Amino acid sequence: AKLSADDWKDVLTASLRKARVVPGIDPGTYVPLGMRTSEMTKAEFSELIELILAFGAERGVVFHEQEAA
Repeated sequence: AKLSADDWKDVLTASLRKARVVPGIDPGTYVPLGMRTSEMTKAEFSELIELILAFGAERGVVFHEQEAA
């Protein structure tokens, strides 16, 4: 598959950082470890939460919200 300039930047940055890679949740995908959620925008973090909830729901996970102290 042909990679874009941004894809190559990610590949090279992962190499520079010696990123560990694990299989992703989607067949045939891999994920570099070490990506920081603290660097995400609110919109990106919201998308991550939605992905987590959907992934869990597909697998019967029951999430419980904690009450604010």
